[in-house]
Amino acid sequence: MRPLSIDTLTHKALRFGQLCMDRGTLYWTESRPDEKGRSVLMTLEGEVLPKTTNIKSRVHEYGGGSYLVSDGNIIFTNDTDQRVYFNDQPITTKEQGRFADFCFDAKRACIYAVRELEDTNTLARIGLDGTVIDIATGADFYAEPRLSPDGSCIVWISWNHPNMPWDNTTLTQWDFSSPPKILAENASIQHPMWTLNNTLHYLTDQSGTWNFPSYPLPADLGYPPWLLNMKRYCFHQDKIAAIATTDATDTLYLIDLKDKTHTEIETPFTSFNEIVSDGINLYTIASGPHNLPTLVSILPQTQIKTIRKSSDINLKKPSEPISINFGSAHMFFYPPSNKLYDLPPLIVSPHSGPTAHYAPTLNLTVEYWTSRGFAFAAVNYAGSSGFGKAYRNRLNGQWGILDAADCINARQYLKDQQLIDPTKCAIIGSSAGGFTALATITQTDAFAAAISLYGICDVKALCTCTHKFESHYNNTLIGTYSHSPIHHVDKIRTPVLLIHGSEDKIVPPSQSEAFYSALKARHIPCEYKLIEGEGHGFRSADAIKTSFLTQESYLKSVLELK
Repeated sequence: MRPLSIDTLTHKALRFGQLCMDRGTLYWTESRPDEKGRSVLMTLEGEVLPKTTNIKSRVHEYGGGSYLVSDGNIIFTNDTDQRVYFNDQPITTKEQGRFADFCFDAKRACIYAVRELEDTNTLARIGLDGTVIDIATGADFYAEPRLSPDGSCIVWISWNHPNMPWDNTTLTQWDFSSPPKILAENASIQHPMWTLNNTLHYLTDQSGTWNFPSYPLPADLGYPPWLLNMKRYCFHQDKIAAIATTDATDTLYLIDLKDKTHTEIETPFTSFNEIVSDGINLYTIASGPHNLPTLVSILPQTQIKTIRKSSDINLKKPSEPISINFGSAHMFFYPPSNKLYDLPPLIVSPHSGPTAHYAPTLNLTVEYWTSRGFAFAAVNYAGSSGFGKAYRNRLNGQWGILDAADCINARQYLKDQQLIDPTKCAIIGSSAGGFTALATITQTDAFAAAISLYGICDVKALCTCTHKFESHYNNTLIGTYSHSPIHHVDKIRTPVLLIHGSEDKIVPPSQSEAFYSALKARHIPCEYKLIEGEGHGFRSADAIKTSFLTQESYLKSVLELK
């Protein structure tokens, strides 16, 4: 079997997102690596907007909610200038701020949106003439403005430091004349949506999982909203179609809130990203153990049709994930798809977030390594989503401790089961996963190499320069700054590779530079690669290629692989 080529990894994999249904027409965005990551608005007929557009908002830096199609009108944020456009015409100026998560009010000829200025977030009304008026202020953050179908009132989500939106939010309603009133609080409340008869639904994690208040299921219908306007459920005929996550694995349900019943929609997929309905079919971005992300239509219990694939590659025998609970946490173990060694070298990979999770899906990054003879352990450490609220909150005050212990335990389990070569183990993490990777090697010499991709090294320093959205998040996680890897460099014996983007505004490259200098001062083997022009997470094909080739060369050298 031939290893997965670097060109296949970089040039052929599209990224789908932001589904929208308007007048029976399906819209979505797709990011194209061979166009330097440009995000394109698509329908079944093809690209909708001029090729000079790049649909991307930078609100909260992570973005999301960068466009809306309503009554045939296309509202979007263009990446190059962060201005709001209405049917190809810019209606805001750069000085008015950044906007996202749009809601169109045809009756009042305006758009409601989350507004972000340098130090302030508000909920704003944008007139089609470009005037901007704040309609809700005072909270640190706002999200999901949603107008009732009859136009009589609007609801929104807000939250304040030190909370993140998966910790504690408030749902507020305003009728445009009386003072706003709070509908729900003291929980993580998400995704308010109105039915056509003006009934409001939303999710809350008060029961221990994100669910509808009137019918809690033993699964998470929500997901940590790192991005704005994530669509985890939709109205479908007289029911609700929802994505439900249990033990990091997704299922689709049809839920009847009136009868308090639910039915599983059977599919071959194990992960779903967003869902919308045209009243007949459901549309979602689905992936599974044998499926890369694919835009599909689903006629419940009848048929599944492929609309667009993220990649045309056909892997004959990809590595299949094995779900393993190893005591302290959970992982998906991917054996080598190309057996080159009696016992394979191992890559332990803590996911980013840290409030995220690995799903049991075909993953080109994983396949890149398994096709080169590596085993791959995708670790869902304490603090991961997809296992309920209690598991998600376990990491608070223990970041760099429990997650590192789980990575050490994952390696030990695989060693005990004689599934890997214990002398050739590496740990690789990106962003928050990079923090975990570096924290892990301050507590053990069991790994022969560590790689941090745009990772955090010094939480205290990060809190002084990171963006507003996460400025208090790290304090909640870390408990004490002494957990930061930068304070334990003297304990490291493991060779380290650091890779960072020069334009990273979330975790600035100064983080990796400081760690590199500290390692060099102590004569610890280390390398540092700065990729010019890249931000947080590598998007362009050239940057992705540089990152993977650098990692591969490094591991072959340090692990002494043939």
